[in-house]
Amino acid sequence: MWLDVAKWRGKFESIAERMQILYSIQFLRFVAAFLVVLDHSEYLYGVSRGSNPTLTYLFGLGAIGVHIFFVISGFIMVYTSFGPRPLTPTTFLARRFLRIYPIYWVYAALYVVAYQKSFSLVPMLGAAALAPGYSSSIIGQGWTLTYEVFFYLCFAASMTLGMIWSVVALTVAFVALTMAHPLAGSNVALGVITNPILMEFVLGAWIGVALLTERLPTRSTWLLPLSLLLILVEAAVGYKRLPSLLMWGIPSAMLLAGIVAVEIQGVPRWIKRVSFLGDSSYSLYLLHAAFLSGLFSLQDSGSNEALICITLALLTAGLSILPYYFVERPLLKLLTPRSRLLRQHLDEL
Repeated sequence: MWLDVAKWRGKFESIAERMQILYSIQFLRFVAAFLVVLDHSEYLYGVSRGSNPTLTYLFGLGAIGVHIFFVISGFIMVYTSFGPRPLTPTTFLARRFLRIYPIYWVYAALYVVAYQKSFSLVPMLGAAALAPGYSSSIIGQGWTLTYEVFFYLCFAASMTLGMIWSVVALTVAFVALTMAHPLAGSNVALGVITNPILMEFVLGAWIGVALLTERLPTRSTWLLPLSLLLILVEAAVGYKRLPSLLMWGIPSAMLLAGIVAVEIQGVPRWIKRVSFLGDSSYSLYLLHAAFLSGLFSLQDSGSNEALICITLALLTAGLSILPYYFVERPLLKLLTPRSRLLRQHLDEL
């Protein structure tokens, strides 16, 4: 029976041995973060200088980066939690806490100092906890971490069911919550826990199950060009007219499945060489708005909007490597001194 988890234990071990470091996933993390940077780069250009509506629409496709992150997160949680060394719910939550919060707090403090922000006690605590309605108060893109944290809590609550039943339970729960979304009204917290965007975590989780049970076809690389084609078709139709899950979630899941298939077949050498960029994706994601603002203030006015936005986005990606090596990595090393744990933390988002 397919739901007999014990049947797949040996396969977990063989897959874990073959795929110690997911180079392609690391690279995809960078791509996701960079797409968000491109989107925000054009937005900041428009705020300060006015923008071309066509370019605004095209750069807006970078919003898919957030959804790629969500799908990757669902995949990684399954892949790292249900292998030959399964995690307990407590250990899982501790690891996720250490990976998300300390670095976020450090960077949030930098934002507060740099932009001279002031907060009353409740908003400050809400932002620090990444609570719904407050998580964007300091770092704008912090709202996405609220969804991450909610998913982690739900995932931990279901872990004792075992890999497959855990994902089944999450799927049923998130479908039920999504159906209740119209009832959320203006309640911010209910809006978060019933948002259809949560299904993207589930899509990634099922890809993780398919990999660990060896049910992901090794020839699924065809999903890569198909996902890109689907994005182009939807963009031509009008991506703002389509539901988020259809426009961003499905193509992101297809992209991830194709990338994982590439990993199974053998990662191209060039991906291995650039996969290190994914290590700094969290720092890039949290700090890019500050870097972009600074670069735009230094950049003289120019007429080539696309070139300016892409150039500054690339510079931002390069600059983000510095806080990763001098802030994020040392902090993780301090919190998880054993080298094995450090590697595990650095391989996850």
